[in-house]
Amino acid sequence: MERYGIVVGGRKISNLRYADDTAICANNQTEATTLMNELNDAGERKGLKLNAKKTKYMHIGKEQHASITIGNEEIECVEHFKYLGSIKTDTADCSIDVNTRIGMAKKRMIDLNNI
Repeated sequence: MERYGIVVGGRKISNLRYADDTAICANNQTEATTLMNELNDAGERKGLKLNAKKTKYMHIGKEQHASITIGNEEIECVEHFKYLGSIKTDTADCSIDVNTRIGMAKKRMIDLNNI
């Protein structure tokens, strides 16, 4: 996996992991497919299998996105996803995440007023 990924702060990053959440970082569809299949193969060697129905991918950029598959199953392409409580979008727009957090804070304030 070290040969693929994106460069952030001079370091190549191919994945972000926390507990059972993983985000793959790739420069193009070929890299993403390779990384997904390597991750799936590594899991299968330990008796684990990626759930293609729960797996999503997000394309960032102007090029038209292509499909990504794990084995024979196509992975759904999304415009945004939540990772560790933060909403990531294909346009790098943080307003969805900020507005969601403001809405959650307002709800908590209303809940506190009802005590």
